[in-house]
Amino acid sequence: MKKVWKGAAAVVAALSLGVTGFVGATSAYAAPNDSTITVKQDDASKFTAYQIFTGDVNAEGKLTNVKWGADSTGKVGDPVDKATLDTIASWEKDGDAKKTEAQIAAALNGYLKAGATGTVLKADANTVDSGYYLIKQTTFDSDKESIKSLDMAKIVGTNGLTLDPKDGTVTSQKKVQENNKTVTGNTDPNRVTDYTLEEKYNDVADYNIGDTVPFEFVGTIPANYDKFDTFKYIFHDTMSDGLTFNKGSVKVYKNNTNTDITSDFTVADGANGETFTVAPNNTDQDLKKISTKFATGDKIIIRYNATLNSDAEIGLPGNPNEMYLEFSNNPNDTTGTDTTPVDKVVVFTYNLDVTKVDKGDNKKKLKGAKFKLQATDGTHANKWYKATTADDKTTVEWVDAEADATELESDAKGAFSISGLDAGQYNLKETVAPDGYTLLSAPIAIEIKAVTVNNQEFDGTASNALTKLTVVVAGKGSNELDLNDGAVPVTVENGAESSLPSTGGMGTTILYTVGAIIVLAAAAGLTIALRRRNA
Repeated sequence: MKKVWKGAAAVVAALSLGVTGFVGATSAYAAPNDSTITVKQDDASKFTAYQIFTGDVNAEGKLTNVKWGADSTGKVGDPVDKATLDTIASWEKDGDAKKTEAQIAAALNGYLKAGATGTVLKADANTVDSGYYLIKQTTFDSDKESIKSLDMAKIVGTNGLTLDPKDGTVTSQKKVQENNKTVTGNTDPNRVTDYTLEEKYNDVADYNIGDTVPFEFVGTIPANYDKFDTFKYIFHDTMSDGLTFNKGSVKVYKNNTNTDITSDFTVADGANGETFTVAPNNTDQDLKKISTKFATGDKIIIRYNATLNSDAEIGLPGNPNEMYLEFSNNPNDTTGTDTTPVDKVVVFTYNLDVTKVDKGDNKKKLKGAKFKLQATDGTHANKWYKATTADDKTTVEWVDAEADATELESDAKGAFSISGLDAGQYNLKETVAPDGYTLLSAPIAIEIKAVTVNNQEFDGTASNALTKLTVVVAGKGSNELDLNDGAVPVTVENGAESSLPSTGGMGTTILYTVGAIIVLAAAAGLTIALRRRNA
């Protein structure tokens, strides 16, 4: 819970101290405990009011008869000297001494004595003397809160002061865009709840190795942004080894993707294992120093992409990408920062493991069969798989021409593998049959079916995101496969060639032999017939 002050009384300007506002001891004196500070919050005890001055507040809201208060550096009850009053009054006047609200509160801390205990505020009304108070958030639960309240300088008169702290939440979220599957929901109920995601952005996706994977960050501007003089704002991203960041793809937008503010930000290499950061384009990483101006309710959107590479994990645990947002959390301290909870998305990919066997004896593995793979749906529909290996790294692309596709060959165990495929439909075409076997007459239809939870509520556990993996081969389905290795096994049978007659072969020899027998039989029959006639 992050707090924003909404006070009923004026700040230092209302003091009207100095030459024009100071009224001497002859003015009317207000009795002690004549006023109240009311906090509209159950946990009001985290706020403390420190009495810097006592005095009377006249009808114009000016503090008169000003004396040092119980928590001040002066002697309690003594009149405040004119020089001090002039100095404080100058903070709100136009000129070199003019200060912002945060600077006024910081300067007033100089009049707070060491060890001052103040008045710990409770919910509802707290009885106090009229005077000038520095009100501070003295208890801060970092596990529950992100932004501390600005120290506030407040006059408290007979009409009292009401403080109504409001949430000023800084939130962030990270999403990945699924390329083929249906995504449910277009807002994240646990992160940035008032931002509508564009189509197919969610927490889970599956892709081919070699594919470009789009990602998105969203960060919010807090409700008390105007209380800060400086505001640090840094997105931190960490990719797994299976993802290669494309630095030049980063685009930054305000509120929607129509307002490009990329030039106001810098992309830098990450530290301590992080991949990269995106921050305002100045040495202080200060959001208030860039040309684009923000207000409560605004959002910063960052789009970029990465390539799923050959180091990708197959199946579980997938290839996670996580981020958090670092931001200023204390308007009273320009060096203090906090972070939003880490948000994680995950990208899956799968292996196609093919085994070539004899049709009559599946235990007999066939070497030397060659195949090409064609996608028949999704992003790469009707394109062919092409893999190029260099320096132990494999680059994958999908090409239009079959002639340019990679030819995959079965080894002595009849096996070959295609690593890193998206869920979807494919044709596996045999281009060369093993020696002594017949070439398959048609491609084999294969569908990799992966059940992923494509919504906005991923809890960070990969096994809750990928829940089932099966394969359909030539219309026949399989049992559930092992999610941990992500392997999709396919067995391809080849029948032996038939011994059909051919020129110069054994078939010709048989014909010649049979022909000779017929000729000899005919000759013998003719001889017998002639002998009978002569007889």
